[in-house]
Amino acid sequence: MTAGLKGFAEIGNRMKVLFKNTTVYTKKLYLEAQEKWYRKTSRKRRWYFLLMALFCVICALYYISKVTWAAGGVFIAGAAVLILAYFKGYRFSAEKVYNSQREIFPEKGFHWVVTKDKLHWKTEAAERDVYFKQISAIYETKHSFVLVALGKLYILDKAGFTAGDSLEFKRFMMNKCPRAFR
Repeated sequence: MTAGLKGFAEIGNRMKVLFKNTTVYTKKLYLEAQEKWYRKTSRKRRWYFLLMALFCVICALYYISKVTWAAGGVFIAGAAVLILAYFKGYRFSAEKVYNSQREIFPEKGFHWVVTKDKLHWKTEAAERDVYFKQISAIYETKHSFVLVALGKLYILDKAGFTAGDSLEFKRFMMNKCPRAFR
């Protein structure tokens, strides 16, 4: 048995394992999770971007009506940037973080074990318990579940379940953390 999986056997001997998951942080998975987080947590900022874009469009129309094409073009460009920020404002910083942390993401991924009391993740270099009472939010994306616990994001790949499946996991988490699931 490999050293990385030895800890899982020990957990399994102490408590009944309900789910097992291995999640390798790919760029696609990471950016998808960050997008969901951005859309859920940045509503005020995103509305501000839209309002400012509307203001820029109104200013552009005013300047174009006065045949001041250069000023109108500047305001149209500003509106375009603000609309881009509304939809993809997370992308630039998320890609930068992913690229800078790619070396510290374990190649073999994060190995998760879920018992009735907690989630336990382990890599070759570290391990940690995440208790259900610590989870403040759970977001579902097309390919993952994003758990927010103590200000940190944890991503579980839906395709990474080796014991249990993503639908059962979702139902389980909705029962364990009903207020956190959104």
